[in-house]
Amino acid sequence: MGKLIFFLLVAVAIYWWLRKPRTIGRQDPSPPLNEPETMVSCAYCGLHVPLRESVVAGGRHYCSDEHRDLDGGRKRG
Repeated sequence: MGKLIFFLLVAVAIYWWLRKPRTIGRQDPSPPLNEPETMVSCAYCGLHVPLRESVVAGGRHYCSDEHRDLDGGRKRG
């Protein structure tokens, strides 16, 4: 009877071990890091904005349509 209980416990332990989720050796999938964006300086006020958000006119970058209109093509230093 002792051998039967022993083998039953071993079978239950193996079943339990096979059923539990395996997390050892796995890394949690982390979200990919965002790539750095190219920043440009507004030709009117000097504010740095991402290139994709800038307003381009005459080869110059602006932080907004308002600053593009206010600059009027003047060159600032």
